[in-house]
Parts: sequence; C-alpha cells; structure tokens
Amino acid sequence: MLSNIASLQLRGGNFDNETNLELFPNDNSSNNKYIKSVVIFGRNGAGKSTISRAFSKISGQSETSILKTNLYDQNQEKIELSDKEKQNIFVFNEDFVDRNIKTKQSGLNTIVILGEQVKIDNQIEEVKQQIDTLKKKGMKQRELCDKYNDRKNNLSPSYFKDRIDAALRGKDSWAERSSDIESKPGKRRKNNAPVRQDTYKQFINLNPSMSRNKLLKYYFDLLDQKRKIEAGNTRIESSLPSISQINIYLNYSDKFVEQLLAKKIEKPILSDREKRLLKLLKENGLSELINRKKVFENAEVKTCPFCFQDIASEYKYNLRKLQ
Repeated sequence: MLSNIASLQLRGGNFDNETNLELFPNDNSSNNKYIKSVVIFGRNGAGKSTISRAFSKISGQSETSILKTNLYDQNQEKIELSDKEKQNIFVFNEDFVDRNIKTKQSGLNTIVILGEQVKIDNQIEEVKQQIDTLKKKGMKQRELCDKYNDRKNNLSPSYFKDRIDAALRGKDSWAERSSDIESKPGKRRKNNAPVRQDTYKQFINLNPSMSRNKLLKYYFDLLDQKRKIEAGNTRIESSLPSISQINIYLNYSDKFVEQLLAKKIEKPILSDREKRLLKLLKENGLSELINRKKVFENAEVKTCPFCFQDIASEYKYNLRKLQ
C-alpha cells in the first residue's frame, strides 16, 4: 500500500549502483507511525530528478534511464502496488513541464499552452518539419529534373540524342552518304537525306563485323563502282555462261512449267516460333535476324541489348534455337 512505503530502491540515472533511500522513515517524535511527506534538498546533478523518474516508472511510465526500482515497507518487505494505487502516483518534475506546458512568442505577448494542447502543438511542429524536409527534397528533385530536361546538360538524354542527330547530319555524314546512294545517275540530290527523330533506329541495333574505317573504305569503293557504272565506263568482267548452262535454257519446256503450276499447294500451318520468325523477317529484314543471332552467340553478353535485362546462358541457348 502507498501508506506503507518507507524506502525506495533504485539504480540508474545518477545512481550507478543499487541505492536504498529511506524517504519515509518512522517518526518516533509524533503519534504518526510514518512520515507522510518529505522534502529533498540537493544541488544540481545530485539525483533529485532521478528519484522523481523512479516514482514515474513505478506508476507505469516509460523511463529508459531508470534500470531498476522497488518500494519497501518499514520491515524491508517489498511492496507490490495495484494498478489503482499506481494511478494515484503523480510526478510533477521538469519532464512533466516539458510535456504539458509550453510557451510561444506571439509578437510582444507570450502564449502559454497546457496539457493536451502541448502534444498537439508538438505534432504540428513535427508535421511542419516534415513539410520543410519534403520541400527541400522536392527542390532537389526539381533541380535534377531541370537538368534532365535541359538539352545542353550532359545529364539529359536529349543532350546525347542531339549529338547523335548532329553526327548523322552535315558533311561526311550518314545523311550525305545516304544522298549519294539514292541519287540518280549523273545527278546528285541537292540536299542530304533528312534525319528524323527515329532515323537512328534503323541501325542502332546493328553489330557490324568490320571496324568503322574498314566500313568507310568498303563504302567508298562501292560508291566509286556505282558512279563508274552510271557513267558507262565500267568494263564487264564476268564471263559468258558455258554451253552446258545454255542448254538449260534451250531445253526449256512450257509443259513442265504447266505441270508445276497445276499442282495444288496446301497452305502450311505455322507454329508460334515460325510466326515470330516471319514477323521479324517482314518487319526488320534478314540482316536483323542474323545480327540478333550473333549477339546471343557471344558468350560475353550477359545483358540483353534489346530489353536491357539480365539473361541466363540457358535462355540465350533457347533464343538461338528459336531463331
């Protein structure tokens, strides 16, 4: 019972070792069996707040600095308080003031906030701090976003897209070579081939076997041949077919062709694999299929260059089998 409390045992805070404090000893000079009140004096740091926190912990409050606390009667018997008795312990210390009393400056006046309003006001302050933190993060994200949207910043994808387009345009570029290839005999197009937004997609996935310098030499050799052919200055080096080959044409028979045309060809039933292959051939051509096959035959390729996902060896084998 609360009225039987004679001493307090505690450890924690200012008391490194277990300490017994006889707070309510016998009062032999009066008719009272126990002293009902006590005043504790001590300088700062002596442990007054630690004692108050010990009683706060006994009442059921969370006090992490207090490691152990017990109550004893006059006969040094341990006292166990009921929940109702714990509710009758009230501790009014600096912690209580910090939790329940708050002052706020408002111009020349000071506002005093008490009780539950202190908790609400603290929650408001926490929310304001969270808002400020989120605003700072938002500003950083906005700055980063602006950099990504700035075509002149090397963090922006558009910066590299513009450099790709610039490399495709102008003199000695893809646009000029494309114009030379597509020009009519004896004439050259006035303007280079246009570079559109998706022009780079025509060859971004190509995997040439020769270096760029070798490819350019090969291109200029072919271009030189093209121009000579167009000018009519190229000598035909190929030989005439042999007599045995000519006999193939001399023995041509319309009847044989008619027999072939008379045959009924059943429409094949294609598997999913064959349908995908035909679709790939139709949309991208045979060269695309060959390039993809070369990519997946490369043992050093660990990431798919088309979808940028990690790819296992077994899956690479199945892809080559599919193609």
